[in-house]
Amino acid sequence: MTVIAVVPARSGSKGFPNKNMARIGGRSLLELAIQVGADARLVENVYVSTDSQEYADAATKAGARIAALRPVALAGDSVKTSTVVVELLRQLRIQDGIVVLLQPTSPIRTPDDVDEVIRILERTDVDAVATVEPLDEPHPEKVKRRNADGILESYIPGVSSETPRQQLPPAYRLNGAIYAVRTKVLLEQQTFLPARTFGHPIGSGVNIDREEDFLLLKTLFEMGRVSVYGAQRG
Repeated sequence: MTVIAVVPARSGSKGFPNKNMARIGGRSLLELAIQVGADARLVENVYVSTDSQEYADAATKAGARIAALRPVALAGDSVKTSTVVVELLRQLRIQDGIVVLLQPTSPIRTPDDVDEVIRILERTDVDAVATVEPLDEPHPEKVKRRNADGILESYIPGVSSETPRQQLPPAYRLNGAIYAVRTKVLLEQQTFLPARTFGHPIGSGVNIDREEDFLLLKTLFEMGRVSVYGAQRG
């Protein structure tokens, strides 16, 4: 079974320009994503999908492979990651196995986490695995929306937002750290979240969409509050 990791690294971020190259602990987010994939025992090769020659050169230096630069049609901010990865699989002529997605902007994960996600796919009949973390606040059953008259309503119909938090069922959110999907399913359905996706909890994460998110991660890292695999303190 072919197991590859794909690191998506588009260069044209608007909210936080060049965020994939932001550095923490002496390494860029792109390099950290490559390293965690390369050090996972069950991953055969790490590929980077990018539209930037600068990113491609950095990725190659870090040990990743580049099939080809993304065409302009796949470099826009509205293009789905699954579409980009499907095109990469077609370029590589890979039709079976497992694809692991490692986003540079969700760096709190380890090679052991990656291996465990792959093992879940190997040992079960689910189509995909996505890492998640508990969501306590705001709990989905306490979220409100405003109707056309500005009146507050429960976002989930028929649910009371006054239920004590301790009595609410556990809720989880995707933390973006690791997605893994069977290659055939990805090629057929073009999604990393097919109907039979197993949620694998791995603790808290930080998703870097804005520069403020990165500064928070960097502060937590320097304080020793979070660990980022491949980054060095001091």
